[in-house]
Amino acid sequence: MKFKFPKTRILTYDCECRPLSYTGNVKAPTTDEITAIAAKFNDEEEVHVFLLGELTMPQILRSFVELWDESDAVAGHYIKPFDNPMVNGMLLEQGMDPLQPKLSIDTKCDLIKFRSLSKSQQNLFQMLLGFDEKQGMSQMDWREANRLTHTGLAETQRRVVGDVLQHEKLRRALTEAKMLKPPKTWRP
Repeated sequence: MKFKFPKTRILTYDCECRPLSYTGNVKAPTTDEITAIAAKFNDEEEVHVFLLGELTMPQILRSFVELWDESDAVAGHYIKPFDNPMVNGMLLEQGMDPLQPKLSIDTKCDLIKFRSLSKSQQNLFQMLLGFDEKQGMSQMDWREANRLTHTGLAETQRRVVGDVLQHEKLRRALTEAKMLKPPKTWRP
């Protein structure tokens, strides 16, 4: 199925987060906190980046929600079960209104059915485009990032922006390869 979105404003975005507290639940042992959001509209070159440590959580959320509200659709990899609810949780914690329902294009959850191949953004990208642009981070990089040090924030920004730019190319490739099901409206 090939989808064209003429005049549709698509916001591709990604969140990075860090563990925040222990839950005592084996299946979900920690709660998380957003440390970065990067977002880019399909009709613009600019990638908007919001980093915890440079901005407060309410500033990050207000800035991101403005972009969300301006978009006709949002896109990302695994955003329906992870990023969208993560943002919503942060909004609720801050006493802010939840995200509005939005047409969502999820390049993991909206894939056609197949097996025996990894559905990670990195692997799908390499399979379809023949090379890898994933901005890797070592455990030491993540430790610095989660501590919000100057070096860690730079690494987080590189990672989250790289994921958004890679995702935009991946979404186009998946669409051309007819590997995505029709997008659906995500509701909080």
